[in-house]
Amino acid sequence: MANNSSIENDNCIKAFINKLALIVEDNKVNQTILKNILLKLGFSVEIAQNGYEGYAMCGLKKYDYIFMDIHMPIMDGYLATKQIRTTNNDNSSTVIIAVTADTLDEDCERCLKVGMNEYIAKPICLEHVKNVLQKIHLKY
Repeated sequence: MANNSSIENDNCIKAFINKLALIVEDNKVNQTILKNILLKLGFSVEIAQNGYEGYAMCGLKKYDYIFMDIHMPIMDGYLATKQIRTTNNDNSSTVIIAVTADTLDEDCERCLKVGMNEYIAKPICLEHVKNVLQKIHLKY
């Protein structure tokens, strides 16, 4: 017999099947790890190489979730998030999840202050991603 948290977990994971996620990350290894985790959870995935490219892609297509690295060339994740939030596009209210090695309280607060909804600490693993997605699923 499944317990309630197991049932909630299954329903949460089912909620992500065929959802479109944008990964905004300049590091190829981190791109691959996060992409594989999201594919395992049922997402479709697209990748932007930096914040500017991610911001531009948000003007072309609606995403269900955006996973945003913080430290990138050309445009960092903070500025990309601000641009996405303040530009009239289909993604101005899309859930944005920071993916960062910066895990001090003030770093996390800065992510939330610029308009990110949650954050995942690097190194990225399946359980961390699932936990944050469950938290978001319950909130939104």
